[in-house]
Amino acid sequence: MLILFIYCIAGLLIGFLSGLLGIGGGLIAVPALSMLLVLQGVNHSLIMHIAVATSLSTIIFTSLASIRTFHQQGEVAWDLIKILLPGVILGTLLGTFISQHLSTNHLRFLFGLFVLIVAFRLFFQKKEDLKSHTPHPRSIDKADLRHHRIAAVATGLTAGLLGVGGSIIIIPYLLHKGFTIRQASGTSITCAFPIALIATLVFSISGWHIVNLPPYSTGYVNWSATLGLALPSLFSVSLGAWLGKRAPQTTLRKLFSLFLVFVSLDMLLG
Repeated sequence: MLILFIYCIAGLLIGFLSGLLGIGGGLIAVPALSMLLVLQGVNHSLIMHIAVATSLSTIIFTSLASIRTFHQQGEVAWDLIKILLPGVILGTLLGTFISQHLSTNHLRFLFGLFVLIVAFRLFFQKKEDLKSHTPHPRSIDKADLRHHRIAAVATGLTAGLLGVGGSIIIIPYLLHKGFTIRQASGTSITCAFPIALIATLVFSISGWHIVNLPPYSTGYVNWSATLGLALPSLFSVSLGAWLGKRAPQTTLRKLFSLFLVFVSLDMLLG
């Protein structure tokens, strides 16, 4: 019961920071899960695999709530989703396959390196970087199509490998292609749903034979942690978004980037 309460507190924090800073919850969920799984006495060799899989399973719930809002506001590029979807699926399958063949220590290192890159990007990010600098093209040429497919595979691969939603890759790419930040965010969160769904299914099936898993687990996915993180975050994300509109984003992002540096160092050196 105590561990579930801690998961709920972590879920509230994840939702709040996601709404406040406009970032994916996986950056916080995976490190939080890895620490809490240690407290539960989970076998060290399974910790990062469970953390990655469970983080992705929470995105099923959080993305559905966001997709509805973005769709109602007309900020999901559904024509582009159709182009991105095959690459996203392929990348996710590749990412989950690679993830299962890496050790916990290797996954910790890769995740720590990824978080460190994100931290530096957030710290040096300017307000202008969140705006598109070229108009969104009405037609898609062969070069655009090739770029879209590469970005989709990279997004799915990163998500399936590290347990993040992939927004850190797809949003800057879409901004570069002329989409507004709201269109990029809406399209990104829509891509996150099939990523999360496919990855959750793969991790559940591939880890079915694993013994000594935490209670209420299906393969590598721990459902008590999933619900403990996902449901509270649905409530706190609105508060974070409300405050984010009133707080200085540049200062918040710099402070959060410093926090991410400590997270990355813990993952890299722990």
